[in-house]
Amino acid sequence: MAVSEEAIFSEGMAEKIDFPFYQDYDSSMEDTITFLYDIYGRMQMEVVCRDESRTAYRIISGRRHLERDFVIPDGYSESQIRTYLDDMFHEMARPGQEIRLMRKT
Repeated sequence: MAVSEEAIFSEGMAEKIDFPFYQDYDSSMEDTITFLYDIYGRMQMEVVCRDESRTAYRIISGRRHLERDFVIPDGYSESQIRTYLDDMFHEMARPGQEIRLMRKT
């Protein structure tokens, strides 16, 4: 028997059934800081900082793609992340180019 979302909310059953949108929400996301970096004008990378963990996403055509093979050490600060990105991607740079912080949220 299928149960509609409206019935679940109206009957107070939301805690009993796991909908995908509940699984995606994490209350600890409120303590998350996100940095968007421009890597030498060649690509964009978003770094999500939650507690001490750091997760990197490459931005391609406006969408985030998890960089599974790219690990940023836990606990790095904003300046340490920028230095780390420069160390990892410096081969892509031309003279005078740098990694820019585009947005911090």
